[in-house]
Amino acid sequence: MNNALAMHIIQVPSVFTCKLPGGEWLNLAQIRSLEIEDNPLTVLVTWSSGGHQVYRGVQAFALIEAWAEAKGVDKSHIEEVP
Repeated sequence: MNNALAMHIIQVPSVFTCKLPGGEWLNLAQIRSLEIEDNPLTVLVTWSSGGHQVYRGVQAFALIEAWAEAKGVDKSHIEEVP
């Protein structure tokens, strides 16, 4: 009998939730990339599935803040959207 140890690796996706103004919940762990435009404030999200979604104004601002917090980025340079 072979005494080899069999190991199975189970990949469990991480969950970093964020609630945007308007009530939409996002899982930041499913974001592949963010493209940010300043004027007007717009965020293009590329999801890990390859899909895209655009957020503008206060929703974009909330997403940028949550993303920075989840990634441990210094947010002192982020200005609030009026």
